[in-house]
Parts: sequence; structure tokens; C-alpha cells
Amino acid sequence: MSRKIIYLASLLVLGGLLTALAASLMTSGARSGEVQREQLIEGDDGWILQFDIVNRDPVPAEYGISVTLDGQAVGGDGVSIIGGGKYSYIYHLQRSRLPSGMGELGFRVFKDGAPEPVENGTFFLK
Repeated sequence: MSRKIIYLASLLVLGGLLTALAASLMTSGARSGEVQREQLIEGDDGWILQFDIVNRDPVPAEYGISVTLDGQAVGGDGVSIIGGGKYSYIYHLQRSRLPSGMGELGFRVFKDGAPEPVENGTFFLK
């Protein structure tokens, strides 16, 4: 009888630990502003940079977006996203703007004018 009690108690403790671990993993990666689904789509006439910005805060937030080609600013936007809302950003880069056929397309997303971006990404074009 005591072996069954010890066995059941150990299963309960193990279940509790696994539940705590799963909850910790799901919440530890959450940031207040998050960029999702970054992708660069190549077409016949150029490339399309696309990503979503999710405002995980319950209140509206201002986001700034900058796009660079080989370190030079080529695009950007400023947007206000409601609490819990999402914004999809799309930038089209014409192939004619890349005469060498190669380059580095970068993007940065800032929240509420912070000096550090919430996301900083780079795609290498060729």
C-alpha cells in the first residue's frame, strides 16, 4: 500500500514539474513587441520584404520601421498598433535598384522611439 502512495505522489510531483516547465517555456519567449513571419519573396521584377508586427501590450504602441539596401535607407514607415493588434508590413524592391545583382537588404523595427530595435533582420540578395 505504501508503495502505491509513493508512486502516486511521485507522479503528481512529476506532472507538476512538467506543467511548470511548459508554462515557463511558453511565457519566457514573449516580448512586448514582436516581429513574426519575416520573409523575402523573389519575383521576376524584384523582391518583396514582408513581416508582421504584433503588439502584445494591452495599450496602443507606436512602431518605427526602417529598410536599408547596402546600408542606405530605401524605405520605412511609422505605425500605431492597437493593444493586442497586428500590422503587416510589405516593401517591394525593384530589381533595377540593384545593378550588381547582389546586395544586403536590412530592416529594423523600433517600439515607442526606443534606441534599440525590437527586431533587426538582414537578407542577402543575389
